[in-house]
Amino acid sequence: MIVKADTEAQDLVIPLLPGGTLKVRYDGVKEWIAVKLTHRGVPVAWEQTVESGKALTMRGPAGALVLELRNTSEEKPRLRSIDLAIGESKEVILHDDD
Repeated sequence: MIVKADTEAQDLVIPLLPGGTLKVRYDGVKEWIAVKLTHRGVPVAWEQTVESGKALTMRGPAGALVLELRNTSEEKPRLRSIDLAIGESKEVILHDDD
């Protein structure tokens, strides 16, 4: 798709899905963990860091989601699958072995 300035996009459809809320808490010994939320391989919440002993809130679409986790920028992400129902609020507690 190409969109030019001062023109209207034709036939543009942006699908929205009802979703829920994740509270992601990190209870590890390392200083922080980086968390990115994806749905079908597409980021739905950009990478954020969570300090040990703290939590952050992420919103995502209902369905099968994946948390990508890492403690350094060079590290290959570890994956954790999560199912989120419409309107659900779910808490996820992360440890160093996740």
